[in-house]
Amino acid sequence: MKVPKLTDDSIRRGIFGEKAIFNGKDSPLIADVVVGVMYHPEKTRFVVMPVAFAEALCRFHCDYRASVPTKFRTDRRKRGNSFPIYLCFTADRRTHTAHHERIKRNLLKFEEAWDILSEPLTKLHDFNKWRLLK
Repeated sequence: MKVPKLTDDSIRRGIFGEKAIFNGKDSPLIADVVVGVMYHPEKTRFVVMPVAFAEALCRFHCDYRASVPTKFRTDRRKRGNSFPIYLCFTADRRTHTAHHERIKRNLLKFEEAWDILSEPLTKLHDFNKWRLLK
């Protein structure tokens, strides 16, 4: 895949030319990293991801979720396009186990990865530098 130039427009388009999940709004603020937080009163955990990696991971999860038919909508058996994105990095799921295990592997790769903040901005936005684990 050809890497787009790092411009406001290319950031807002995201990976596949669609509106980006992160940095998708016309704003002077542009995220370079995404921090996921799992709060626990005794030990809070953080996942610090480059924005390009977070975008790819969330799109992967959303595409998977959209491909799973719903049990309850008998009229279309298709999920709606509006839903929150929750990426679980600790719990063991009983359904869709392989998918959630892959999400967890990818998230844990960046657990407490605060050193990401020292990476060059162009690298944080470069989808080719941050590949999803299988």
